[in-house]
Amino acid sequence: MRPSEDGPKPPPAGGIDRDLLAAIHKGVAEVYRAENARISADPLADEVARIYDDLVATYDSPDKRLIALDLALHQLRRELRSPVAGGTSRKQVS
Repeated sequence: MRPSEDGPKPPPAGGIDRDLLAAIHKGVAEVYRAENARISADPLADEVARIYDDLVATYDSPDKRLIALDLALHQLRRELRSPVAGGTSRKQVS
């Protein structure tokens, strides 16, 4: 049986690393909460997807991806704290 164009599509080869995805989501939410920053659902999903894509494209082992996640979250925290054009911080405009 072939999936139809409108029907559900099979997961990508290798599937999604649900544990990594959950860890990224939790980490991003915690960083925003710790920085007293707001993020709505769509930007949160975009940020999680960006980090996930970067980690999966760069590291081939789940252990390395989790270690690199700490660095990605540290960078996110740094970005939220740094001023952007106009003298505001990213956390004020997200």
